[in-house]
Parts: sequence; C-alpha cells; structure tokens
Amino acid sequence: MEALLSGQGLVRNFGAFRAVDGIDIHLRPGTITGLIGPNGAGKTTLMLMLSGMLAPDAGTVSVAGLDIGTKAREARSLIGWLPDTFGSWGELRVEEIMTYFGQLYGLDKATAKQRSAELLEQVHLEDMSDRFAHVLSRGQKQRLGVARTLLNHPRVLLLDEPAAGMDPRSRIELRELLREQADDGVAVLISSHVLSELEGTIDDAVFVKAGRVVDTSALSELIEGQAVGSRYRLSVLDSAAFRAFIEAEDFTVFTPAGCLDYEFNAAGPEEAADILARIVAAGVKVSGFGAAPGKPSLEEIYLQVDMGERK
Repeated sequence: MEALLSGQGLVRNFGAFRAVDGIDIHLRPGTITGLIGPNGAGKTTLMLMLSGMLAPDAGTVSVAGLDIGTKAREARSLIGWLPDTFGSWGELRVEEIMTYFGQLYGLDKATAKQRSAELLEQVHLEDMSDRFAHVLSRGQKQRLGVARTLLNHPRVLLLDEPAAGMDPRSRIELRELLREQADDGVAVLISSHVLSELEGTIDDAVFVKAGRVVDTSALSELIEGQAVGSRYRLSVLDSAAFRAFIEAEDFTVFTPAGCLDYEFNAAGPEEAADILARIVAAGVKVSGFGAAPGKPSLEEIYLQVDMGERK
C-alpha cells in the first residue's frame, strides 16, 4: 500500500548537534503508527519536519505525492498537526480559536463555525465554547488541540503527546476517535512516552534513538509472538517488597495488568517455579501466579532494543 506521507533521508542539525540523522519514515492510510524513543531521540524534531513546520537540512517530505518543500501550502493542507504544547491562545475564547484556525485552513466563516461546533461536541467541549482558553485544564486544552487538528478533514494526523493531561475517560475517547479516523483512511502518527497508552492504540511502531531509526528486524520472532509458557504473570500483595526483590536480583519485569500485577519471562515451567520460590523466600506475599502467553508489550520491546541509557 502506497504511503500517504513519506520522509526520505531526513537530517536536521542545530549548530554542531545532529538531532535527526538520516531517517526514513512512511505512514500508510488506515494505520496508526507509534513514534517511540527516549528524551532527546529526535522525535519532536522529526514531527516538526514531517508537518512542514521545520525545514530539513537534507532529505524530503511528501504528502500524497506533494513535496512539502516546493508545494508547502497544498501539502500542509492535508495534515493535522498537534504539538506537545498548546500555544499562546489563552486570551481567545474556545470558539474563536476554532473558527480562526478554520479560516486559516480556507473555510469561510460560516462553515468554520459549523465545523467548530461539530468538533467541540465530538471532544465534549461544547459547553466550554464561550470560555477563554486560559481557564481550561491541561486535559481540556489537549482535547481542544485534537479538535483543532481535525478542522480541515486531514488525510494525515501528526500528534505529539496527544493524551497528556487527559483523564481516563478522555484517553479512551481519544483512542476511539483516532481509530475512527484510521478506519476512514487517515494515516496517524503518535509520539508518546506512555507506552501502555500506545499499546492499545497503534498498529505499527517506529523506534528512534539518537536521531536514527532503530533496526528491529532481529526482534521479529519476539514481535510476532512468544511460545506458550515463556511469559508468566504474578500478582503480589506488597508492591514495595517485590520492588525490593527486583532491585536486589536485577530482575526484569513488565506491568501490563496493573500496579500489583507483573509479568516476567522464563525458559519454561521449571525456571518459572524456581523464580517463584525465590520471590516467596524473599518475603513477598504472592496472591496469584500462572502462565501468561501472548505477544510482548511495547515496554518489553523498548527494553530489548536498548533504546536509551540512564543518565
């Protein structure tokens, strides 16, 4: 399937520092892609170049076949871009912000107002339309930002930390909204540090480290799925005691099920039983234990590809 947005050989320097170093990325219609990497990996710089907000020092970006460098207006009209900060719009009312951006996208004022009303209702901000933006909570500002990206019926959505500050219900509604967009053929790229949030949202992932895409081909078997019995789930009654065991044993666990539920890998039942015995001997109260077959979490893949070092 042909990509809706393609970045080829993208490079961006800030003085002597190379933030993005030859990245290729392709976003397909109907697909939600996660952009994953540690702080300073170059994710936001990459998204700025893909959105047309920042010119690359080398490489090209095309949207539906339009070169964003030579046909910027046409290409950018197909993109919905949500930065990780709301911007300086606090002294405008919510409806004014939406209408203003609608007109920037080329909508007449009446159409912009109608489209704004539809989207504010969709993100549950219709009751806030006459409020000044500075009184909105962080999560409400994020919802307003999401609504703003949809004004022009974009074919590509670029979202930098879109769920930041949102309450659980809003996060669920955001996932549903993005899935609806993808089902309509939109290509979506999401950058987020909350891997558990991306887990239930994305169809594909691009891992970035030090300005480059990490080759995950060696992890194909891990990503495709693990053998039954190699993953085990453990429920504990005292998280602090278990955390102490983890640190003392340098033991790797994953937390897909909740703050008192953990998963770990073992070669088979015998090794898993030995690990369980050591955990109990360390004074950890275990309330549940069993095999948890299935695909690895994004958190596990992130650790497997050694995305970044602690500083």
